[in-house]
Amino acid sequence: MDITTVIIVALIAIAFNFSFGGFIVSALVEWLLALGFEKTEGRVVLSEVSRHNRSTQANIHYTYQVNGKTFTGSKVHPGMIVGGQAAYRIQKRYPVGKTVTVHYARKFPAWSLLEVTLLHIVDLVIFLIIGDLAALWFIFPDQFMNVVRQLQAWLVSLF
Repeated sequence: MDITTVIIVALIAIAFNFSFGGFIVSALVEWLLALGFEKTEGRVVLSEVSRHNRSTQANIHYTYQVNGKTFTGSKVHPGMIVGGQAAYRIQKRYPVGKTVTVHYARKFPAWSLLEVTLLHIVDLVIFLIIGDLAALWFIFPDQFMNVVRQLQAWLVSLF
């Protein structure tokens, strides 16, 4: 493999890490802030899955009141928009008319979400790790396979 290919693959892997790493950091910060959010009762007013080209996205809108003022929110959990098959699961979980617990920022009650969870971020981290491993395998196939064999031998020795 020539040096140009190695550099191109390395730059792609770095860009991949920074872009998804930014999503992860953003979601973690939002999650940490949401842990201190106030709670109120709300109601789902829109629950649909929209399709744009080949992608799907859950559109969940809910209304809630804080100090007599009505707000509308659309964020389900910290981090990225829910898409793919997860969009259909979210839609099923939040049908129109359902009473929900809304978590909102005390000082900025328009900032709200329905779930304070990190489960989808774990999926993103796993995806990021798999992408990194694929890039390492592509750039350094022999060294990568040696590490895999050493890891396999170590795991076998444990049992």
